[in-house]
Amino acid sequence: KSIPGIHFNYFRPRLRDEHGDYILDENGFRQKSDCVGLDVVTKQEAEMFFWKQMIMGDGTDNIKGIPGRGVKFADKIISESNPANIKDVVLSEYESRYDWMLEKGKISKEAHIGVAKRQFNLHIELLRLGTNGRDI
Repeated sequence: KSIPGIHFNYFRPRLRDEHGDYILDENGFRQKSDCVGLDVVTKQEAEMFFWKQMIMGDGTDNIKGIPGRGVKFADKIISESNPANIKDVVLSEYESRYDWMLEKGKISKEAHIGVAKRQFNLHIELLRLGTNGRDI
C-alpha cells in the first residue's frame, strides 16, 4: 500500500449471499472467490499510508510509531488531515505524545529533549528504505 501503482492481489474474498451471510462449501468452510484481482494504489493513497505507518508503527519495517497510538488513532488523524500538511500534523502528534510521556514520568527530562524529532526522523528514514527512497 505504500508504493503507488497497480498491484496483483492474491487475496480471494470470501463469498456472501444476498443477505450478507457467508456461503459455505460442502465441508462447512467459507467459500472463496475463484478470482483474484488488481489493486490500484494512487500516489496520494501511498503517501497517506506512509503517514499512517508513521503514527501506528509497522513491525515489518521496524517502525515503532507513536507510543500508545494505534490503527484507530492513525485512521482518525489521516482522515481529518489535509494531505498538504500531513507531515507537520504527524510531527506535532509525535511531539505531543512525548510531552505527555514526560509529564507522566514515563521518560526523563534528559531523554525528552529532542526525542520526538529524532524518532520522527528515524522512522521517516527507515520507511524511505522500504519504499526505495521515495521522496516524502
